[in-house]
Amino acid sequence: MKKKVFIAMAVAAAMAAMPVAAGAAGSSHDSSSSSSTTTSNSQAASNAGVASGATVVSSQPTVQVTESGAKVTVAGATKDATGTTIGLVGESAGNGAVKSGDVTVGVAIGAAETAGLPDTAVSTIKALNSNASLSSVLPGLGLEDFAQVGGTRAIVAKNAAGQDAPTAVSMFVDKLPANATVTVVCFNNATGQWMTITNVTVDAATKTVNFTVPGSCTIQIAVK
Repeated sequence: MKKKVFIAMAVAAAMAAMPVAAGAAGSSHDSSSSSSTTTSNSQAASNAGVASGATVVSSQPTVQVTESGAKVTVAGATKDATGTTIGLVGESAGNGAVKSGDVTVGVAIGAAETAGLPDTAVSTIKALNSNASLSSVLPGLGLEDFAQVGGTRAIVAKNAAGQDAPTAVSMFVDKLPANATVTVVCFNNATGQWMTITNVTVDAATKTVNFTVPGSCTIQIAVK
């Protein structure tokens, strides 16, 4: 029962925070670049020490161009404390979210990244974002040869009824190395367990990672 209360709190807080953060970023995205930088820096300061420290880069669809010249349209993008930009790819649902069937997928930032999660999960998420080795933070998941790319992201996945729902997700990762083997590590809010997501596919040209989340969760992209 206690675990269910924690999960309910996390989901509610994340959904409440996500549009607010995205809306604020949307205003700066439409302003001059200097205004956008000021907004981003103030957000980074307010999020210092909170999980990944991710801040919104844009909440409106933007075109990202990779080193190969390939272009990918990102519905909403966040940049974390490592300087890695990760964005949701797909049909825009506004405020940086995307539609995946009848499921709306977004990224929670700031305090909403870990709100309501068990202390053990929060500690693990913060350890991942401190760049501790994956295998030491999450032993037993076969991650000995893998390393993090960027920080964690808190995924909020809700169906039309407002319930957590498994769904396909595509994410642009600007610092994804070429020719890497990619896996996705996930804290499943519903089960309270860490897991690796199977059947991950990668479009190397567009630096897009495709996988299925079990519902609202925290994910970490990893490569070897």
